Amino acid sequence: GSLKYYLKMFISEEVDVSEEYKIGIHALREEWQMGVGRYFHDPVTDKGASWTYKNDKDTANTWQDAGGYFYSASKGATVQTFSNVAGDIEVDITDMVENWHTGTIANNGILLKRSGSQETDSIQYGSLAYFSRETNTIYSPRIEAR
Repeated sequence: GSLKYYLKMFISEEVDVSEEYKIGIHALREEWQMGVGRYFHDPVTDKGASWTYKNDKDTANTWQDAGGYFYSASKGATVQTFSNVAGDIEVDITDMVENWHTGTIANNGILLKRSGSQETDSIQYGSLAYFSRETNTIYSPRIEAR
């Protein structure tokens, strides 16, 4: 068979997660700079990406769409529904990775968000937190080729 690519995310905390939820995995359309701020910084550190800015806090660096400018078409996005799933997740992102390899889309990173109305409606779907690249554990997110 052909090579497949999977995004693996390791859970660090989940609170009141509903029985069924959807996560959208989207390739970002623009380059961005990772933020260096931490929750406990006082004064607040505002270097790097945020909901409004793709780099430092400057009107020249705003995202085209607030929250991140990302692909929603099949070449750069996928949505997965999880039913009765707790903990770590794994999502097939083969199409996205192949489009990076062919140059169809640029590899500016991946954005995870709730899918569709689960991102915008008033229903509480619980809280999911995954380990990041900066974790001091073996649980940083990864893309596996199989």
